[in-house]
Parts: sequence; structure tokens; C-alpha cells
Amino acid sequence: MEFLALLNDDEGDLDDMVCDRLGGMLISQEDLLFMDRRQGEAIKELLMAFDLPMEVGCAAQMMMLGAFFNPGATVGTMAGANRRLCLERARSLIDDLLKEV
Repeated sequence: MEFLALLNDDEGDLDDMVCDRLGGMLISQEDLLFMDRRQGEAIKELLMAFDLPMEVGCAAQMMMLGAFFNPGATVGTMAGANRRLCLERARSLIDDLLKEV
């Protein structure tokens, strides 16, 4: 199994612990600074494009993961689990990025 851990590391020792003891790696939000803001928004929109009904815990996990890639996200910007709207927003963001390439 592979995991993406969302952890607060105030002491800065988690990287060493994970690599030494678990043989894995952590991805922090700071590592994502190279990414265009719109990429993070598109990832969030794609993660929120799920059909209802969905268990609350599962929806919350998707929201937390979306907020990891788009740190400025709020509950109000999560599109209320409207799958079509989320997919259209993601497509619009991706289309804008492709125009610049």
C-alpha cells in the first residue's frame, strides 16, 4: 500500500523518520510550490467530482486531499459535490494551461 500523509512537522524530523523506518517519503505542500496555482485548483476540482450519495468520511477525505493540493480552498469553493460543475471547472483550468504551452 502507498500513502500520502498529511502531517504537521514543526520539529522537521518526520522526513528522516519516514525514510529510515518506513522506507517511504512524505510530500509536503512546500514541495508543491513549483506547481502553477491553476494545477492545484484543477486537481481539487477533479477530486471533488464524485457522485452523491457518498459516505461523509469519504467525502471529507476527498476534501482534505483537495485542500492539500489547493491550500486556499474552502468548503464554499468545493462546489457542493456537483460532479458536472467540478469537471467543467477542471476542464476550463486545464484548457487555460494548455493555451500557454
